[in-house]
Amino acid sequence: MAKNTQIQKVTAADLELAAKESAGEVASIGGSAYFSTKSGVLAFDGAPVPDNQMAVVVLNHTFMNVYYKEDYDPDNTTPPDCYAFGSDLKTMGPGDDVEEKQNDTCQGCPMNEWGSGKGRGKACGNKVRVQLISAGNLENGRFKQFTDADHFTSAPVGLLNVPVTSVTGFAAYVKQLANSLSRPTWAVFTKVRVVPDAKSQFKVTFEPITQVPNELLGVLKARVTDAKSEAKTFAFVAKEDAPAPAAKGKRGAKKKY
Repeated sequence: MAKNTQIQKVTAADLELAAKESAGEVASIGGSAYFSTKSGVLAFDGAPVPDNQMAVVVLNHTFMNVYYKEDYDPDNTTPPDCYAFGSDLKTMGPGDDVEEKQNDTCQGCPMNEWGSGKGRGKACGNKVRVQLISAGNLENGRFKQFTDADHFTSAPVGLLNVPVTSVTGFAAYVKQLANSLSRPTWAVFTKVRVVPDAKSQFKVTFEPITQVPNELLGVLKARVTDAKSEAKTFAFVAKEDAPAPAAKGKRGAKKKY
């Protein structure tokens, strides 16, 4: 265990925040590296994650609305024509960097109304961006937590964009933790899986593994503060403006995800 690691319990304020997050997720129904779920394969930094599943700590989640005038082309990843990030569905809207705003706020935007897209759907995709860190390994279905407390202090944050078809499931997961376990997402080790789905080809699922030990809560609470601060800077950049990819580690080195 790292020195000077304070033992902290989940406070009433933390539980209140979890309840607010849960309420926000229910209402939503209807600088970091990215995970990919393309074609139903969970991958990190271009490498498939073993067994399409991973054990993580979900530090924070942010609502993400994206609108493309043309059909989205996964092989030509240009930024959406209009987008917004936020923690409050009632007030979020596109930032000053968005040149083709469809509305000042997402609420009331014609592109965010049912029936504005194909069939009865929305033209604007309502997604969730999750910030997470690895928590351990899943071997033969069994969770083995990383034992070095320093890992939870310095582990890199990964970004996972939860697709529209999986947002409802994530909403239910947040509500489950708040109501059944009285814990926010960052106080529970979570299993994330990408599984086949008959209607949407695949879904991203979330399920609790076990509660985070009290001695790690102080460290993770600090990571949550940093994650929320980073989330305020979320934006899409043009492919040519994107930063160069970080140098890969030594060949054969084991990844943390």
